[in-house]
Amino acid sequence: MIKPGGYNKMKDLKNEYNALDSLAYLKNLSSDKMIAAVMPALLSAIKDKAFVEHYEATDEEALGLVVSKFCKWNAIAITEVAVEAYEDSNFDDLARHVRRGLNPNIKEVS
Repeated sequence: MIKPGGYNKMKDLKNEYNALDSLAYLKNLSSDKMIAAVMPALLSAIKDKAFVEHYEATDEEALGLVVSKFCKWNAIAITEVAVEAYEDSNFDDLARHVRRGLNPNIKEVS
């Protein structure tokens, strides 16, 4: 006999296993294909969960939320992410300009 809640725990474990299996699949993809496979679903889920009801968040807003949380709200780390994105997009002059403007004393919002 399954205890109350036992089915949900087994279902959760199966979902975790499937997620790990999907991650293993992703390791064999190029970075471009990996991004195309993951980001739309991630941004959609973030928009559904993190923003107020009836607000139509943009992909940029959702990605900004992901970056800020992943960087633990550290301003320098968040700016470094932006600089790396500029460089990857061949905006090297902009990346240098932003990097020069970094203040290493700013760590997080107080």
